[in-house]
Amino acid sequence: MSYVIHCTKKLLDRVKQPVVTPSEDSSSLLGTWYATALFWKPQLALLVNEPFYRY
Repeated sequence: MSYVIHCTKKLLDRVKQPVVTPSEDSSSLLGTWYATALFWKPQLALLVNEPFYRY
């Protein structure tokens, strides 16, 4: 089982991790995920899964 998280550039710049291109689609029941950074206090990451995003 694997999952994919698509991150905004803002989040990628914040976490400072190497970018990995997914080799396959998400195989979990929750589907593909999307994430962005929210620079509030405290800083947060907002994650939304694809089935929810479509509605």
